[in-house]
Parts: sequence; structure tokens; C-alpha cells
Amino acid sequence: MATVEINDPNIPLHKYAIEHSRRRARTSYPGASYILPSDISEKQRWASLSIVTSAEELTKFEFRLDLQHRLYKVAFDGKLVLAPVTFEAGDRILDCGAGTGIWLLQMAETVSNNVILQGIDIENRLFPRDIHYPNLSFCTHSVLALPDEWKNTYKFIHQRLFIAAMKERQWAFELGELYKMLLCRALKPGGWVQHLEAGDWLAGPVNETYKNLIRRFSAARGLDWHCYKVLPQLLTDAGFKNVTIATRSTPNGKWAGEAGIISRDNLMALWRGIKVPILNNGGFGFVDSEQEMDKLLDDLEKEMDETEGAKVDWVMVYAQKPDSDAARVARDYHVIM
Repeated sequence: MATVEINDPNIPLHKYAIEHSRRRARTSYPGASYILPSDISEKQRWASLSIVTSAEELTKFEFRLDLQHRLYKVAFDGKLVLAPVTFEAGDRILDCGAGTGIWLLQMAETVSNNVILQGIDIENRLFPRDIHYPNLSFCTHSVLALPDEWKNTYKFIHQRLFIAAMKERQWAFELGELYKMLLCRALKPGGWVQHLEAGDWLAGPVNETYKNLIRRFSAARGLDWHCYKVLPQLLTDAGFKNVTIATRSTPNGKWAGEAGIISRDNLMALWRGIKVPILNNGGFGFVDSEQEMDKLLDDLEKEMDETEGAKVDWVMVYAQKPDSDAARVARDYHVIM
């Protein structure tokens, strides 16, 4: 395997494309920065993340994208909504970046049919095909360009895991503008926005090597894998009040039993999902072939399984739109454990 110091100025961000065997479908939405695939394997990643109570029930959630949802629910005690909000007939809920729709599908089981649920995403290939709830719908739309007619429409707006969807400069500017848009347009006065992102992940030395690779990859693609750190201030700057941060962790690896295996499978599917973009950018001095990349990923998975205490952090931030534009907003936020 090639070795490289992370701060070595002699290693270019782009070297040459490394040949690889597998190609996966990715979004074609104009201007999208999303780097993960949007194919059946990615749908499987999202789908296997919804909480289950038996092996039989586990088979119902065979798709991997919902696996991530499952981890998120385990981390936050099975709760879909942490914000102190109640829903009544006529209320509207918007899920931005809905993916497979698993969050909305489960919300549909907890609210009455008189509460309207709507999901948007830049890619519709992951949307559920059979929807059995009359109050639930999905459409292809960018969260950065919400229609004017949605002004003051939603009581609750949910979004999560934009970490691979926005470039670093977008977090500082466009996400700030997004929050202002939610505040001034889509969200009703007194409504709530809730945003979940993955935090740090810890294991051993192989994990640290891979982190360095991710840093180089992120620099090349303009991504920020620590975007969760800026969310509270962006919400505060946009004028929201009652900004609250909740951080939880899930164990990661076979050492932690079923929960650790689920967490490991989710994280490894994420890393394998960005294998092709890394190879297309020449490996950044860490790998020189697809075989070396596969070995690095295999070693990373093995380390997770064998490192007691390996974990993944999850950060939930929620905040409330003032009852009026003239409301005075405190310039601080709350941290809960």
C-alpha cells in the first residue's frame, strides 16, 4: 500500500484515475454535489437502519439505507422527533432529503391521517413505490430552491445526513441561506426544524489512516465531514430560537454484538460507496490500485470488529422559528445529554 503524510505538499489532490471494475448509479440532478450512489445497494444501506425487535422483523428491512435510520433510532431511544412539538389535524410535515422515505413512512404510523406528510429529494429512484398512506407524498425537489407557495406551510421540517450532499462552502453560505429560507418561507411561525448529522467515528490506527484519506478526498471535493459543528451557530444566525444540541453514540463492530454489527455495516457501506470517487481521483497517495483500496477497507472493517470501544457519534440539532419576525432571539443554544 502506498503511504503518505497527510500534510505532504508534494502529493497532489488529483493524480490519475485508478482503474476499477464496478460502476454504480449516481444522481443526475443539475448542480448536485451528492457523492454517494443512488442505486439499489444504497437503498439497501438506508433501509436496513430502522429499528427491529426480532430476526423475522429484520428481514422486512433488508435495504441498507434504512439501516442508517435504524441506527439513528437506536441512538435516540426510538424517537423520530426530539423537538417538543405536537401535531394536530391540518399540520404539515416536510422531510428534506427523504431518501427511501423510511422516516416519513414511520411518521405516518404515529400521526393521524389529517396530518400531511411530504418528502423531497434531488433523486427519486430511492422513493418507495407503494405508498399506503393517503396523507403521504414524495416529489423531486432541491431543498435549496423551495417554492414560494410553501411559505408559512410546515409545522415541522426534518432533514438529516447532508454531510455528503453539500460542499464545504455551501455549509457556510447555502445552508445558512437554507435556514433563513426555512425561517422566512416554508416553516410556520412557532414551527420547528430538526437536523441530524453523523459526528466523529473512533476505532484504531487503520481508522486514523482512513480518516486521513477522507480528509484528502474531502479537500479535493470541497466536502466537510465535520459539518455538524457549524449547525447550531447557523441556526442561531438565521434567527431561530431554542436551539438545542443532542449527541448520542452507537457502538461499532462485532465486539458489540448485533447493534455493533449493524453500525459497522452501515459505516462500511458508506465508505465502500465512495470507493469509486476516491479511485477516480487517483487514491491521493494512500492506494495505487483497486486491490489496495479493497484491502484498506477490509482491514478497516476488521479493526472495527476487534476494537472494543469503537463507536460512531450522532448529533441532533433542533430549533424553533419565532412566533413573529420581530421576536428577539437569544444568541446562544442549549446542549442536552
